[in-house]
Amino acid sequence: MDYNSNYSYNGNQPGGSQPGIPGSPGETYLKIRGEKKAVRLIGTVAGICVIAYVLIQNAVSLPVVFFPSLAKLFKNSDEFFYLFTIVASVAGLLIPFIAGGNYLKKKTGAEIYYLGPPKDKTLAVLAVPAGFLVCIIGNILTNLFVAWMSSHGMNLTSPDFKTPDTGSGIVLYIIAIAVIPALVEELAVRGCIMQPLRRYGDLFAVVASAVLFAVLHGNLVQAPFALVAGLAFGYICCVTGTLWPTIIIHFANNLYSVIETMLIASVEEEKLNIILTFIEYFFIGTGVICAVAFVRRASSLKAGLKKSTTVIGGGAKASAFIINIPMIIALLMMLFITSQYIGIMS
Repeated sequence: MDYNSNYSYNGNQPGGSQPGIPGSPGETYLKIRGEKKAVRLIGTVAGICVIAYVLIQNAVSLPVVFFPSLAKLFKNSDEFFYLFTIVASVAGLLIPFIAGGNYLKKKTGAEIYYLGPPKDKTLAVLAVPAGFLVCIIGNILTNLFVAWMSSHGMNLTSPDFKTPDTGSGIVLYIIAIAVIPALVEELAVRGCIMQPLRRYGDLFAVVASAVLFAVLHGNLVQAPFALVAGLAFGYICCVTGTLWPTIIIHFANNLYSVIETMLIASVEEEKLNIILTFIEYFFIGTGVICAVAFVRRASSLKAGLKKSTTVIGGGAKASAFIINIPMIIALLMMLFITSQYIGIMS
């Protein structure tokens, strides 16, 4: 879609040239306005999606608040708790973002789902352990950040998920924590929002979607990791030409977290440290090897981020994406939610 077609030019704008003359000041002015409007539209839709996400999450929670029997189940039943978590995740993220993504698809022609086969199967396979390595690095950086905040008197927390002790509870636990977020979050952020943004440069799309991904987590324990992982996920998606590697990496990272939590609850500390250290070093070693191979193959295939061909620069694009009423409201809402997970240490 040509966003510039929405604007008329009367010759009284800066430059005073006719809009039909290629390279004239008038044409440049129209392109700037059109690009800003297009990016602002995507930011507006993203903001509305985040607002809807918060509202739906709260709406889904209302029955638990008002009905004591459901509140009791929520507190005492692992199965009910994780079924509730699954419903809240799907309803809160998938419904608004798919609706917003389809709207943007009509406006921009972007392929929002991006679930086709990869450009190169070997590149996609190498991307998984390489991306998991970035997740490990992201977790290390997050732990350092949390420790630094603690040293400055700030106690950071995140939503607490209890470890189930029944077979059905464990299955639902894995689905709720590993399977659903990997599918839903990647479709929502890297699919419905990042793909339309790629028209204005892959680098901008990757960074903007990573920031949105971090904001959506609503706490400072998960947000730094989400930012680091989001940058890697966006890059991998652009280079491989599909969401599938990022979905698999996202799933593997969350599954690792689930397994680690379950091991902590059932294995002695001394044995646990040996097991976790072995696993971590194995994935770091494998990740480094695959990351090097990934970069080399991507280079040989000339697969990388497409450069921006827009008139406006990164700062103007960022301003257009963020400075609109729905996005500002969404950021304020998420800031308030994030503040609930920050405590002052006495």
